[in-house]
Amino acid sequence: RAYLAAGWYEDAWEPAIYDNTAQLARVLRGHGAEVRFDSGPHGHDTVSARACLAEGLRWLLGPP
Repeated sequence: RAYLAAGWYEDAWEPAIYDNTAQLARVLRGHGAEVRFDSGPHGHDTVSARACLAEGLRWLLGPP
């Protein structure tokens, strides 16, 4: 299982973050991995990172 997240405005930090993350999700799925790729209207900042980390851990660890 893999959790990936990238905002639509990541390009302000590094031009290829969103595209590369989306491509990685496709490749992993192609190899049979269960992948969740979250994206949305956010950029490369600590608020977004914290939200994605919390959601990623919740998804990866599953229900209690």
